[in-house]
Amino acid sequence: MRRFFEFWASVLLILFAASAASADAVGYVAAVTQKAELTSGTTTVEIAEGAEVSVGDVITTGDTGSVQLIFADDTHVVVGPGSQLVVDDILMQSSNRASRFSINAVAGTFRFITGASDKPVYNITTPTATMGVRGTIFDFAIQRGRLTSVVLFEGEVVLCPLNGQCEAIVELCGLGHAQRNTNVKFFFGDTRNQELREYFPYVVDQSPLLSDFQAPISSCGDISEPKPLDVPLVCKPNEVPNSEGTACECPPSNLVINGACQVPKNCPGASTLNTSTNTCECLSPNLDIGGQCQVPLSCATNETLNTSTNTCECLSPNLDIGGQCQVPQSCATNETLNTSTNTCECLS
Repeated sequence: MRRFFEFWASVLLILFAASAASADAVGYVAAVTQKAELTSGTTTVEIAEGAEVSVGDVITTGDTGSVQLIFADDTHVVVGPGSQLVVDDILMQSSNRASRFSINAVAGTFRFITGASDKPVYNITTPTATMGVRGTIFDFAIQRGRLTSVVLFEGEVVLCPLNGQCEAIVELCGLGHAQRNTNVKFFFGDTRNQELREYFPYVVDQSPLLSDFQAPISSCGDISEPKPLDVPLVCKPNEVPNSEGTACECPPSNLVINGACQVPKNCPGASTLNTSTNTCECLSPNLDIGGQCQVPLSCATNETLNTSTNTCECLSPNLDIGGQCQVPQSCATNETLNTSTNTCECLS
């Protein structure tokens, strides 16, 4: 009989412990991308899908990790890459409504979608600000531990810098900054879009999230980086734009000489173009005389061609008499040859 009572006492203790553990759970993990860890007390484990989350738990993600949480009141929270969240205090007053809902975002980027609880019970704390919500979907980020940024998609967020004045964010895709000891600053246009691209990954692309965790980000419009202004393409002399109009090039009909695009010279018929230097060179057997290509003269039998001047010169011993090459006269014994006139003269 004693063993019977001991057995049932053990069963009741197990059931009580399980019931207590279940009662402590305030939410669960709907989806996870590693690396992500859950610290409960002194124990840290890798988070698995379906894992329960309790008050006091700390959720930490790596550079590529994320955790999608659903709490007992149907509040949805995304813990983005490189982030840390502490479940401070969640007290359920019924099966689906909380009387207190407090979380502490230590670092990183987050998405928050309120559930069925009354809006005043929600309290979000960061190192530089606190947030109150009113039927809301919004993302927020802690930048370098010094700045809290909030972007709104639905409802309203009251952003309160520590030691600063609270401001309500009501404009869709409105972006507010909160820093210690300063008032909230709002950003618009290209400045806002740059912040969204840099610090809000789920505004850039929320496809990794389950459908219940996605927000109406269309209110932000196109946040892509603006294209640079079109600058007219200015080409160097003799160059033309390529077919895409993105760069200049030397057309095939021109020559690239020492990196410069040159128009080929027009060479006369007696010369040919050297495409390596863009210069005209005489075709053999023509002669380059003072930079001009000349056809060699046809010299008489008793003459020879001077290729430096393209002139015919008398072969020795012939005589140049008035521009004509003459064979020297044969003079008698008592005569001498006058080489200036190619005549025989009497000896004195």
